[in-house]
Amino acid sequence: MIKRDKEGNAITLLSEWCAEDIQWCAKGFDNSKEDILTAKECGEVLELLERKHDCTIGINWDVIDCHIKDVKEKYETQSN
Repeated sequence: MIKRDKEGNAITLLSEWCAEDIQWCAKGFDNSKEDILTAKECGEVLELLERKHDCTIGINWDVIDCHIKDVKEKYETQSN
């Protein structure tokens, strides 16, 4: 989304990512599959994306996938 000033000039670009995006990435971009992450885990991925944001890389599917793996690993370790 682009925010504009009173003259219509673009002043800000906003990019949004949501839990559905996280889930879709976790499922390998196949919405026919069952959900892999819980709502809580999707939220944790979103929080990691914000906390560990690197402006030289940005947020993309590869970065999201790395954080998904971190969250899944955290819960797998806790369950063992």
